[in-house]
Amino acid sequence: MRAERLRRTVLLLLCLFLLPAACRAQRWPEMKKTGELALSYAREFTAEDYEGGYTLLTVSDGQRLLVLPEGKEAPEALDADIRCVAQPLSGLYMAASSAMDLVRALGALDAVGMTSTQAKDWTIPEVARRVASDEILYIGKYSAPDFEALLEMDCPLAVESTMIWHAPDIKEQIEALGIPVLVERSSYEESPLARLEWIKLYGCLLGKRQEAERCFEESAARIEAIAGMEPVEAAASVFYLNSAGNVVVYRPGSAAAQMVALAGGRYVPQDGAGQGSTMRIGLEDFFAAAGDAPVLLYSASIADGVTSRSQLVARAELLASFRAFRESRVYCMEGSFFQQPTRAADTIAAMRRALTGGEPEDVLTRLD
Repeated sequence: MRAERLRRTVLLLLCLFLLPAACRAQRWPEMKKTGELALSYAREFTAEDYEGGYTLLTVSDGQRLLVLPEGKEAPEALDADIRCVAQPLSGLYMAASSAMDLVRALGALDAVGMTSTQAKDWTIPEVARRVASDEILYIGKYSAPDFEALLEMDCPLAVESTMIWHAPDIKEQIEALGIPVLVERSSYEESPLARLEWIKLYGCLLGKRQEAERCFEESAARIEAIAGMEPVEAAASVFYLNSAGNVVVYRPGSAAAQMVALAGGRYVPQDGAGQGSTMRIGLEDFFAAAGDAPVLLYSASIADGVTSRSQLVARAELLASFRAFRESRVYCMEGSFFQQPTRAADTIAAMRRALTGGEPEDVLTRLD
């Protein structure tokens, strides 16, 4: 009898000791890192896994976002700068249009509730349809969103492009509503493959890591295969004319220039130090750099409406003297170039066909 009472007392003491520890929420300083997302090209973000199924996303500018697995609470004693989002996510506000394509590729558009791009300005048919039918609500430009809509939709996260830094007060107002803001920096990556690898960040957010890995590997394999082909020994440049008629050229280190290089071509101009992916140069300087290039790629915006070389020559007469204009090898790059990073492999393949004298399909359109 005495032994039985002793056994029960020990069990009671164990329960009293262990129960608080079992019920106590995890403490962030005590949580152990269990792994890290493997990245082949991207350098602007990392994803670290912690015990309990938590994932910490860190952007190169210092932003930190902790993804909480379904049914889990935020850890205690969390660092003040870390914002939390709980899975499963729904009602996302996607103000970064290129990120929408990555979410689409993951089959996760149902998680998106709002956008800052109107239906007519989307080049992604599925997204355009959803916005037109209000399955995804257009709530105003990124610089003037409908804050009431964000609250009514119980928005868990706002994904902004770096354009939001032109309206930093908007970011602050969204955060004041208790909504975390992720300013995605895929445009700062040094290569198209690195930009595409941001699909893995959205895979972590949306619980679709395997899908993200598969999408990336398939596209990367296609791009790497093209890049491994013999160089074409042909030059090309990517440019457009702004509303004032000035020539805007993509810099040598830009993603557009790197696509030309991956396609086997030589990008011109080769000089162009400075910040940003583009630079404005004089028409004469553009002629000196690209006048003898056999291929010119016109980077059309969605509303540009360029359909012929004569339209461009009417705006800048000297263009008629460029070799590419004389030989009818001027191509228009679709708006999807900007909104659909998942089509990078298609774009690079089309560039190679243009450089080798073939006829590109859909991504590039030859201007008559």
